[in-house]
Amino acid sequence: MRTKEEAVSKPGNKAKFTGKGKKLGENKEKATDSGKQPGEPKERHVETEKAFKGKRDGLSPHIFSVAQRAYWRMLMQRQDQTIMPLGRNNSGKTTCCQNTLEYLVATVGSMDNRVTVEKIQAMFRVLRAFGTVTTSHNKASTRFSMVMALDFSATGHITAAHLQTMLLERIRVVQQPEGESTFNVFSQMLAGLDLDQRTMLHLHQMAENSTFGIRPCQKAEEKQKASAAFAQLQAAMEILGIVVEEQKAIWRVLAAIYHLGAAGACKVGRKQFMQFEWANKAAEVLGCDFEELTTAVFKHHLQRIIEQVTSGAGGQLSQDQGWSDGPKMTGVECVEGMAAGLYEELFAAVVSLINRSFSSSSLSMASIMVVDTPGFHNPRHQKRERAATFEEFCHNYTQERLQGLFYKRTFVSTLERYQEENIEVPFDLPEVSPATTVAIADQNSSQVHATPGGQAEDPKGLFWILDEEALIQGSSDSTALNRLCSYFVKEGPINEGQGSLRKCEQALQFEIAHQLGQDPVRYDATGWVNKAKWNLSVQNAIQVLQESKIDPLKKLFLLRSKVPLICRSVAGLEGNSQQALQRVGCVRKTFTSSFAAVKKKSVCAQIKLQLDSLINLVKRSQIHFVHCLIARTEMDREGGTVLQSCLMAGGTAAGWDISALRAQLSGGQILDALRLSRIGYADRMVRMQFRHQFQILAQPMMKKYSSAYEMTDENKALEELIQALSLEKTIAVGRTQVFLKAGVLSRLEKQREKLVSQNLIFLQAACKGFLSRQKYKKLKIQRLAARCIQKNLAIFQAVKGWPWWQLMCGIRPLLSTSLAEGQLRVREEELALLRKKLENSELSRQELRQSTEQLESKIIDLTTELSDERLKGDVACQILEGERAERLRGSREVRELQTKHDQLQKKLESAEKQLEEAQQQLHLHETGASSSGKALAKTRQLPACIFALLWDFLLGVMEGQLMRPFASVRFDLQLAQALGESAFEKSLREKVLQESTSLQFELGKLQRSLEQKELDNASLNQRLVLLSSQVQELSAPKDLDANSLAALQKKLWDLESRASEQQKELSSQASTIEQLEQLHLRLELEIERMKQLHQKELEDKEEELEDVRQSCQKRLRQLEMQCEQEGEEKQAILCEKRDLEGLIATLCEQIGHRDFDVEKRLRRDLKRTHALLADMQLLLETSGADAGLSGGREELEKLRGKVRSWMDELVDCIYYYYYLLFIEFKYLPIPRGLRVVHKTDHNI
Repeated sequence: MRTKEEAVSKPGNKAKFTGKGKKLGENKEKATDSGKQPGEPKERHVETEKAFKGKRDGLSPHIFSVAQRAYWRMLMQRQDQTIMPLGRNNSGKTTCCQNTLEYLVATVGSMDNRVTVEKIQAMFRVLRAFGTVTTSHNKASTRFSMVMALDFSATGHITAAHLQTMLLERIRVVQQPEGESTFNVFSQMLAGLDLDQRTMLHLHQMAENSTFGIRPCQKAEEKQKASAAFAQLQAAMEILGIVVEEQKAIWRVLAAIYHLGAAGACKVGRKQFMQFEWANKAAEVLGCDFEELTTAVFKHHLQRIIEQVTSGAGGQLSQDQGWSDGPKMTGVECVEGMAAGLYEELFAAVVSLINRSFSSSSLSMASIMVVDTPGFHNPRHQKRERAATFEEFCHNYTQERLQGLFYKRTFVSTLERYQEENIEVPFDLPEVSPATTVAIADQNSSQVHATPGGQAEDPKGLFWILDEEALIQGSSDSTALNRLCSYFVKEGPINEGQGSLRKCEQALQFEIAHQLGQDPVRYDATGWVNKAKWNLSVQNAIQVLQESKIDPLKKLFLLRSKVPLICRSVAGLEGNSQQALQRVGCVRKTFTSSFAAVKKKSVCAQIKLQLDSLINLVKRSQIHFVHCLIARTEMDREGGTVLQSCLMAGGTAAGWDISALRAQLSGGQILDALRLSRIGYADRMVRMQFRHQFQILAQPMMKKYSSAYEMTDENKALEELIQALSLEKTIAVGRTQVFLKAGVLSRLEKQREKLVSQNLIFLQAACKGFLSRQKYKKLKIQRLAARCIQKNLAIFQAVKGWPWWQLMCGIRPLLSTSLAEGQLRVREEELALLRKKLENSELSRQELRQSTEQLESKIIDLTTELSDERLKGDVACQILEGERAERLRGSREVRELQTKHDQLQKKLESAEKQLEEAQQQLHLHETGASSSGKALAKTRQLPACIFALLWDFLLGVMEGQLMRPFASVRFDLQLAQALGESAFEKSLREKVLQESTSLQFELGKLQRSLEQKELDNASLNQRLVLLSSQVQELSAPKDLDANSLAALQKKLWDLESRASEQQKELSSQASTIEQLEQLHLRLELEIERMKQLHQKELEDKEEELEDVRQSCQKRLRQLEMQCEQEGEEKQAILCEKRDLEGLIATLCEQIGHRDFDVEKRLRRDLKRTHALLADMQLLLETSGADAGLSGGREELEKLRGKVRSWMDELVDCIYYYYYLLFIEFKYLPIPRGLRVVHKTDHNI
């Protein structure tokens, strides 16, 4: 029995990877999500790492081979690489990512130990605690997406790492499906905190009930496991450099979320907490007042009023832009939003702390990114009867988008490249793609603006439908579902079962055919509209954390204040390295360049933008797809997934779910990728590069093309090389590239390495001989130097006892020290002057830098404002185009109504003709029946009267209904013009008053029209009574023929019904025309006003930008002049320095020559004095008589006087010599040693 970890890590598993760039179907691995924790031993991976380390080709199918291939391609092509696992939930994607990162860090190594295997394991430990949940089949199911990037230097070493996370399932904190838990960190914290920490966080007493479902572990075994996991989490944080104060701040936020769940909210009545005691605990843990917490959670309108009052003009601008304060929410939704916002900010802060541990400012060349996303979710895989939730729909949408990226990179791009290079490949593009399923979620219509009650012509995806329905008061989930089904459900028996969307029989449930129809998922749309509404409590969470009175907690979330509201849902937007800044810039550009400027407060838009940023981040690199498959659907609930014995004794599969494997293979289009890989070409190279790299294999034939002075014919050279290597069947030559079958490139590389290795041996031998000879020459020089030193030492030993040598050794240092001291003083003075100048230049340079930075920041702000204004202008133009389209549609409808009116007139004319025919028939009856002349005369008079009455009635109705719209249109035109003129002169209050008065006027107008319609109805009732009385009078006489009366009565009823129907149609059409014309007039006025405002603002901004540019140019000119002056001064100083150095050199030479002459003369004087002293000593020794003593003493005194006079003359000469030098050069002081010599000689 092998665990799921071994199924990933051992190279013996039969697995396949789809690695982009190698074989299209070569890298596909079976794997299952592992419950392995960072603290487990890694001895089992050591042998596997050694087996793959350093190899480039011939690697067995394993996740390490994918990492090794990505690393080599990153070094060779200098391009970013991405490893992206795809597959179902609980299929081993997170384990693949962790093993990949650990392998790269262990085999490559990092600079300054910035990134280590222990840190990678600690990172996954922390992310498993904060970003995974416990389900019935997996104890660590991922609920967020991440991009972990390793930055590499030019030498191939890791310089830094950077983590970015997105699509966090924050609602999991407050709402969990049945059988699943909240994030694992809550249970670990409640089980692992000590008594002091519990007292500080008010967790020493647990709540009886929690609305968020956060409860401590009940069983002793579960408590022990959770406590051990919490200890490992603390150790992982210490490895990542998260100090104790920061850990306490994290526990504070988690405890506050728990207290908010215990506090709850009132479901009926005023919006407030249900348990004030627990709410006070939450406020105390967060370091804020209870009133501040209550205001942030419930009283959003008060904060908006305060912001508008404090911001002034900015608040008015926000109102003009149309940002509403959001839909009305219940107290429970407010509390849930605050908890979800707190956890989202906490997760982002944890990611920032992880990036701080991995960050570095070293230069980087490229990076390898590892992408981990939640897998494909379907409750049927876990044998559950419930339908999927909105969060699971978002995760499945992520997998469909990534599968669409795989489809585009593997099939579309490859076939397009073949077509561009004129390479014929017998392979057709698969007809089915994930685009149809993706369109159900995020398809957007071409119309920018649509009426809330109307329906757009083009179909819209679920995200856009939920976004629109969330803004409409009183909308429901059934409305959104019906709109979605009307767009994508194919009705009729012919189209049954062909569409990707199907409405289920259960209420508010529908089914989407994911994985190309191989794995349909049933969803329950209950509460989806509420989840799409913007919750203001989520936005207020960061303010509560940043305004906390606890310093560690405030510092932890201080960096998040600089992140704009648009990008707040993405964590890890900080970085120091060049590659990290590029990735952050790509994410920011995705958010700012799309429709996020129009819809900042949209949950569905945030979800789509996060996924767009992920795909844009990955598109810049070369992607290696790893498809993780689940071979068995049976799960072991105790130890996670277990991959049992694969083969039985007979060689047949035991326990494999063949249908599930077939669905995964066809849904992931793995078999099509393998077929294209076998039919097509796995590798490609540029034609010139291919020739230069492999012409060594045909060296005699290709020698004529190796000249550097002649132009070579690339086509002819390439043909001869292919013929020489016999590659006609395994290679295809395109316009610019050469395409090779699988295995051909590795075979050619091996042959080339075999030839190159022989030449390398001779090159190594030559290099080794050259280095040996250089070493021998160096040894000879060292030997000669050693002999010279030995000879000088022997001479020194013989001379060191001489007194003259000792005297010379005593005098020479004194002379050199005196000279050195003078030079040192002068140099110190020069150095001080240069330091002062340097400090002044540094100060001026800093001032210039600050001024330039300020100017650059101003320019950046102005450019961003200008881009925003341009974006607003584009949006206004789009709205204008939409309004024009609506105007055209309205005019088209008016024409259709006019045609219907003409048709009705024709019908009336035909009715008149029928009445005339009836009158003629009655006239014939009169001539035929003379006995009943009077009765027939009455009957002849009565139908004519009835016809006249009906005709007058219809004419009155038509004239009233047709004339009334023109009068109302004329009045509305005048009113719209007045409103448009007054909008430029009055403030916001007057505009609101005008809108209210217009509404009142419309209400009065509708009341008047209602009264008119009631009068018309009364007149119609009177005419109806009159007609009924006339009909009774007609039916009263008994002499008339029964058949003729019945026919007349029938025709009369038909005419009455037709007249009533036509009246209704005319009234409805006239009202719709009136409403459309009023709407068009108002929209035109509003658009004109917005155009003028935007033009004025753009002109002002351009003028300001011109002023700033001119000032910047002036400042830059001044800076350039100052820099030129400083450069000239520096050159003058350098010239002076050179002159002084030359003068010092000349002085030293002169002093050296003069010292040599003086030294000779002084030596001669000293010899004379020594000789006189020796003679005197002999005379004293020989004189022994007393008589001659007095004469000897007198001679001795004379000799002493002579010696003193000679010594004084000698010292005076020396002093005079140095005095002349000092007078001449004013540079050298009189040495101190001369006085000492004079004293010693005087004593002697």
